[in-house]
Amino acid sequence: MKFDWRFSFIFSLPIFTLWLTLILYVCFVSTTIDWPIFLITIAIFSICMTTYYFLFQRKYYQTHSEMNPQNRKFKHSIIIPTMGLMISLTAYLLSHIPLITIGVLSLAVFIQAGYSVAK
Repeated sequence: MKFDWRFSFIFSLPIFTLWLTLILYVCFVSTTIDWPIFLITIAIFSICMTTYYFLFQRKYYQTHSEMNPQNRKFKHSIIIPTMGLMISLTAYLLSHIPLITIGVLSLAVFIQAGYSVAK
């Protein structure tokens, strides 16, 4: 099996960006993440990623059809996210730090996208 680094990076970029945004928030603004702040951060992030998609990513997918997720077949599409979810929930229950949960889930998405193949 060949790991496709380029597609994996492009596909998992939004969730890694969310994770990095929350890490920067915790480092520079507040040491805790409250639910209202978390939801506001996700809302702002969603607006930014929607704008990014319509301005740049959609054109990129039209010119590079091999990178379009609709033209990919995801192998092990249930196993990897389920294992990532189990590991992240265990890590959250042990540490009560939501950044670990988001980090493990983003790593699971990265691995799953890397092992996808073109149709």
